[in-house]
Amino acid sequence: VGGVLFQADYALKQLCFGDKRLPGIPSAFDDDAGGQTEEARAARQWFTVRTAGVTVSSDGVLIPFVTMGVEARRLTTGPDGYADAPYSDPDDPWAKQAAAVTERFGEVTAQLPVARELLEVARATVLAVYLLGQGF
Repeated sequence: VGGVLFQADYALKQLCFGDKRLPGIPSAFDDDAGGQTEEARAARQWFTVRTAGVTVSSDGVLIPFVTMGVEARRLTTGPDGYADAPYSDPDDPWAKQAAAVTERFGEVTAQLPVARELLEVARATVLAVYLLGQGF
């Protein structure tokens, strides 16, 4: 599981920095104006489980469902180093990129096997939590 988490995060960083391109998903530097900005910029992105649950079919089959996405947060510098900014503008390139990955998550999992593996790990986890809650 740890390997999947690490590799999925690495693939997300490749998308973010433009090292890997997928149709309809901008890199965080596409709006960078050629790198001519005066201020240093930093942000972080992470995968999230947006919705999750288990459906039980009429014949007792357990069907886990998970909707995933990506969130981004601008970082600011302070006396102790980087910290989350209190607000990240939705027009920020990092936020736009995260929104594009979230909107096209199905396409991302089709083109990035490790993202599909991450989704399967999330489904397995949701099912395990459900079973524990049921006393199994």
